[in-house]
Formats: sequence, C-alpha cells, structure tokens
Amino acid sequence: MGKSGEFEDEPQWCFIIIIAADVIKNQIYVKGWSENSNLILQDYMSEMSSIGLYSYLITDVEKDGMLQGPNINLYTELKLNFPDAFIIASGGIKDIADILQLKDKGIEAAVVGKAIYEKRIDLKELSKIGQ
Repeated sequence: MGKSGEFEDEPQWCFIIIIAADVIKNQIYVKGWSENSNLILQDYMSEMSSIGLYSYLITDVEKDGMLQGPNINLYTELKLNFPDAFIIASGGIKDIADILQLKDKGIEAAVVGKAIYEKRIDLKELSKIGQ
C-alpha cells in the first residue's frame, strides 16, 4: 500500500456508457440486423455527442464474422469527423495486423472474436498491444 492507504498497483475502474451501432453502408440496423432504422451513423453520433456521449461500439455488419479485415475506411472517417470519440471497432478482424492498423488510425479499441477461436491471433501477442 502507498502512503495514502491506497493500493498502488490496483487498476482504477469507472462506469462508461458505450453507444452501440450495427452498421451497413453507414446506416444503423436493428432487430438482429434485419431492419434499417433509417438513421445515418454520423448523424446519430453527432446527436449523441451533443448530449455528452462519446463512446461507441461500431460493428460493420457486412464484415462481422468474415475474417476479411475491418472496414478501415469507415473507422478512419469516423475518427476524422469525431476526433474526441472513443471508438471500438467491431467486425472482420482477422489478425494482429488488422488491430495495429486500427490503432495507427487512432481507433482506441477493437472487438476480437472469431480470429481468436480459430487461432489466427496469438493471445500473448494480443495482450502486448494494449500495454
């Protein structure tokens, strides 16, 4: 314990609201990706940002589960238009290179699923990226 009585090595956690959007061609889809909400992603993010919500989980539905790489253009455009947003990219990640490319574009986080289950990503290598 430190002098103040707090544990120095203990992680500090906070509660965060993350706005999730499942997207096909910049349109938000609902009901298991079966129905177009007629909301444009960027307009929705602008509305959310205007009320102080800046964290987003954006899933590119056309990429999800395909292991063909994420939609780098989508996430790059979002980061350019919303530089203060905390963006979690989801859909299509096939390897460590995809994650590093997202990180290089300023994307703060990524959802990795199928690539782990199919052993396309080494977990030890993955754990080093966030450090």
